[in-house]
Amino acid sequence: MRTKFSYSIQDASNIFADDLSTRSSARAALAEVKEQGFTTAKIYQEEMMVIRSRQVR
Repeated sequence: MRTKFSYSIQDASNIFADDLSTRSSARAALAEVKEQGFTTAKIYQEEMMVIRSRQVR
């Protein structure tokens, strides 16, 4: 089975960036968020499994 990863930047009450496709883009977004003063922001990883993939046409 294939696994899809996506990343988001969040703190306790805010979501700053969502559905980032690579870890390096998440790190760059986290650096920008921390420069804005949100020092408690973290990178969260979501893991999704592809259950079915088929050709439809």
